[in-house]
Amino acid sequence: MTEPLNAVQAQAALADARTTGAMLQSIATQYPALWPLVAAHPNAYEGLLDWLDEVGDAQVRTVVMTRRARSVGVLPYGMSAAAPGAPAYVQPAPQPAPAQGTAAYDPGADQGPPTFTRAGGLEALFGPSAGTGDDAPEAPAPRLRRAAGAAPRAWRPQPWMIAVGAVVAVLVIALIVWLALRGRTTPPVPPGTSPTASSTAPGQVSGSPGLADAQAAFTAAEGEFTAAQDALTTAIAAGTTLVQNVPEEQVTDPAVLKDLATALTVAKAAVTTAPAPAANASDLAAQTAALQQKTTVATQATTQLTAATQAVQAGRIGLAGTMMDNAIAAAQTAYDDSADPLSKLTGTQKQTAQAAQADLATKLETAKTVAAGLASADPTTVYASAKQWVTALADASNVLAAALSPTCANGMVLPAGTDQRVCSGMPAGATALAPTTDAGGWSVTVFQTPSGNIGCTRDAYGAVVVCEISRHTWTMPAPLHTACGDDMCTSDTVGLRGGVTVQISHGDVPPWSNLKGEGVTAPTLPYGSVADFGQAACLSSEAGVTCWDVDTHHGFRIASQALVYW
Repeated sequence: MTEPLNAVQAQAALADARTTGAMLQSIATQYPALWPLVAAHPNAYEGLLDWLDEVGDAQVRTVVMTRRARSVGVLPYGMSAAAPGAPAYVQPAPQPAPAQGTAAYDPGADQGPPTFTRAGGLEALFGPSAGTGDDAPEAPAPRLRRAAGAAPRAWRPQPWMIAVGAVVAVLVIALIVWLALRGRTTPPVPPGTSPTASSTAPGQVSGSPGLADAQAAFTAAEGEFTAAQDALTTAIAAGTTLVQNVPEEQVTDPAVLKDLATALTVAKAAVTTAPAPAANASDLAAQTAALQQKTTVATQATTQLTAATQAVQAGRIGLAGTMMDNAIAAAQTAYDDSADPLSKLTGTQKQTAQAAQADLATKLETAKTVAAGLASADPTTVYASAKQWVTALADASNVLAAALSPTCANGMVLPAGTDQRVCSGMPAGATALAPTTDAGGWSVTVFQTPSGNIGCTRDAYGAVVVCEISRHTWTMPAPLHTACGDDMCTSDTVGLRGGVTVQISHGDVPPWSNLKGEGVTAPTLPYGSVADFGQAACLSSEAGVTCWDVDTHHGFRIASQALVYW
């Protein structure tokens, strides 16, 4: 591999007549200060001289013009017209054959250097100004010393020859100057030695394997860098879209959104561009190393950003799955609970409820299929899709619940699962209970459920029926509590007064609780039986106690899990 020459090596090469045109081109590219010496070198080819004539200063142009003047015969062959301080590549003119009996001129003999007797002007370059032989002027033209016995020089230029030469030289110089000033564009580098060779990049020597290898390595690194930047840009776009469009409530863990924002900041800092390639091998190598480092940074940023993006997408899918599972569970419960109320309906109402039940069953099966495929769903739409299914299942469940709710003749709509006997007044076969006397002799009509958790009393606290519960998980509905209106409204006592459900206010121990406190056991009303309390009827069942006004059909159902009223 050929390395570029340093300044000392370049000067030595310029002093060597064997230096090639390609090497001269390289030196001209690297060392503008040596252009005069390059122009003076005998192996400087025409293309290189043209370039030097275009880009060089006055000194360089003078050397080029002088060389070209000599080439058309203006200067005697053998005279050096190099720049000051440049080596003179002088080749002595051929000598005429010596006369017989005389000694030939020996350039290797100790005769001293050529001696000139007159300095300056055309005479110093071209010889005497007029005459030959005995007619020569007293100050002879510069001539070589002859060895003893050598034949005298046979020819010297005539004055008219000198005049013609001077005119030609002036014309040639004027032509060259005119060409130089025509406004031609200066090439960026010296042309190659081949007439068809293209100009090389600055600092490049034609055929330099070191530069070629460096350029190839840079090109490869630039390709990898560009690919890494493209991948990074794509990842940034995807991450930015998520940050802008995914709120915290759409992911299982809001922390993944913060991680994504951090990864985005790092990724944006890794976005950069490749530099323009340098002109020499060493700088190209440094650029290649820098590109490789930037490629590594971009690749790492892309990996981190992609992972953060995937975490957000997984969070969206996870939340969608949770939403779907909860909605499916609620809808399944509504479907399962519809069997008993549906069995109690008749006629058109039953047909409507059956259609609503079938619609909910269809939606349930489809929703389960969708939930099973969420792992491969599109993360950008999975949340919206899950929300739609949650709404669809809830709507279908509400339609079924409404269909299961009996409607009395007076327009009273009963809660789903309510026994339809509520609409018929006092059911046939209702049991009229005998009064129970407490320890003080006070008689009350009361019953309790087989579980012993609920007890109901007839005509107490101004209500036609009052029911108490020992153990429950609900709180008194706000409308009932507000209507009660004082601090004696207990949280476990309701009744029917004025044809509607009310919360009971009392300052003493209610009847059924009072009996239990005295050790008196109230009669038990079996499950499925109805107690006749005159204006009110109460049904005992495993689902709790349902009491209603036989005229208005308002009522309530009290159980350990819930209190429902209408």
